[in-house]
Amino acid sequence: MTGILVFAPHPDDETLGCGGSIAHHIAMGRSVNVVFLTSGEQGVAGVAGERAGALREREAELAVGKLGLAGENTHFLRLPDGGLDPGDREQFLSVLRLVRRLQPAVVYLPHATDAAHDRSNAQDLWIDLGLNAKGVPSRVID
Repeated sequence: MTGILVFAPHPDDETLGCGGSIAHHIAMGRSVNVVFLTSGEQGVAGVAGERAGALREREAELAVGKLGLAGENTHFLRLPDGGLDPGDREQFLSVLRLVRRLQPAVVYLPHATDAAHDRSNAQDLWIDLGLNAKGVPSRVID
């Protein structure tokens, strides 16, 4: 296992939550990947979901690019914004496949007590991965 994985429920969660750490790890030459669980399609008032999701993804790519992250290290799972569900088998498997492929040594998560629905469910999804799947790293920073 090598590298850092930032587990972001929505675009901007990675930068607001640990942007400084992302930039630091990249500056130290470490491999960093950011996975956006949703595209944040509910996060743009007055803009339809698909269009809003595309806009938020582009903004996220620009933001992590400013932190030094290469495009191939940015992943969008496009799970439903506002609908992260740790009990959903398809969501669980889509995250598990990516984690197994990337094999991170360290994972950054939203804090467990974050009141936002998708952020707290992202934490629960990670816990389920750790309890139910082999090959999931145990060093987690929230």
